[in-house]
Amino acid sequence: MAGSYLPKELSRDEGWRYDLQYLAGEIERLHVHPYHATSAEAFEQKVNDINRHIPELSDKQVVFAFMQLLGTLGNGHNFIVPAFGEKGSFNQLPMQFYWFSDGLFVVNASEPYRQWIGHKVEQVGDMSTLKALELIKTVNPRDNEMQQRWLAPYYIGLPSVLEGLGIVDKADAVRLTLSDRRGARHLVSPEIKPMSFAGFPKLPGLSTGDSPLYLRNNNDNYWFKKLPKQLLYVQFNDVVDKESQSLKQFSEQIQQLIIEGEVADMALDLRHNSGGDGSLNAPVVATTVLFKALRPKGRLFVLIGRNTFSAAHNLVMSITELTDAVLVGEPSGSRPNAISEAGWFNLPYSKQTGLISSQFHQYGAPEDHRIWIAPHVPVSLSSEQYFEGEDPVITSIIGISSQ
Repeated sequence: MAGSYLPKELSRDEGWRYDLQYLAGEIERLHVHPYHATSAEAFEQKVNDINRHIPELSDKQVVFAFMQLLGTLGNGHNFIVPAFGEKGSFNQLPMQFYWFSDGLFVVNASEPYRQWIGHKVEQVGDMSTLKALELIKTVNPRDNEMQQRWLAPYYIGLPSVLEGLGIVDKADAVRLTLSDRRGARHLVSPEIKPMSFAGFPKLPGLSTGDSPLYLRNNNDNYWFKKLPKQLLYVQFNDVVDKESQSLKQFSEQIQQLIIEGEVADMALDLRHNSGGDGSLNAPVVATTVLFKALRPKGRLFVLIGRNTFSAAHNLVMSITELTDAVLVGEPSGSRPNAISEAGWFNLPYSKQTGLISSQFHQYGAPEDHRIWIAPHVPVSLSSEQYFEGEDPVITSIIGISSQ
């Protein structure tokens, strides 16, 4: 069950087949409803197909096949992180991508590729970017299309995924067609590097110039700033306690500001928050309720988007049930009633690790079939706004607060 037992003297093919059977067994053991998006027969056929082809596949190609197997499950919280295994770990491109309202762009890169930050990705190999993003869906089990907007750019950065989907011919020879603001096209063949993973991507701060408020500290779990006209901006990025200050202590600090009358309107920014430990959410919910109780005419804004997922998504559901919060931004990255949670697995032979959805969370009514939480004030982000350092969500909030 811990994924630590491995029979001795297995051949390479036997080792991978052992991992495959272990993974299939863990999916059936841990997943709360493994056949809601596929049938047991189709799942078994997929396992048998992988088993048959293992001798023909490289280690990385076997891991990709495992990713496709998880992709058939059809909901978020199912994935392999192919960065830490002893066998089959992936490489990645030295670039980070983001899917803006006007297309896929390079938003970060390591040297010597930083010159391409700000360029639009027109093609991956010989395939249009939109078609490539569509193919990514088979390895991106997701709750809705906003999660596709969030995570598909991450998978575009993994050459073994591009090869497995037929987007490029070889994982070690990825060619990108990029365009600049004038429309001039450039062919770039970046050298791949060993994959690193420190969590799924967040939109980074700007590489040049001052970053807007929402991008300055999005790797800090939680922090706040007083803005003009007694607007309190609270950014909550990870549902995880900090060593220096627990989330409960932070919430109490915000509550004290509210009690002392220093807050007229409040904005809780969850755009970078993809979850954590949901049991820590209660003090944050209490803070929003206290604000509305003491400032009944004050406006409570909750900023949401594609990254608002898992425990952060559950937080939005709790706040909207108890307050009249105004939601601003993009639709959320999950559903009110969702198969979620996370059971970790560790494959015995390859030591690859990943997650399987292990619980059903019902934060809405039984008949709540929404595919996401829709904002009251929809606001998207274009590449031009991002690279110019604008935040249209904050602009919208300030405009409403001034009324």
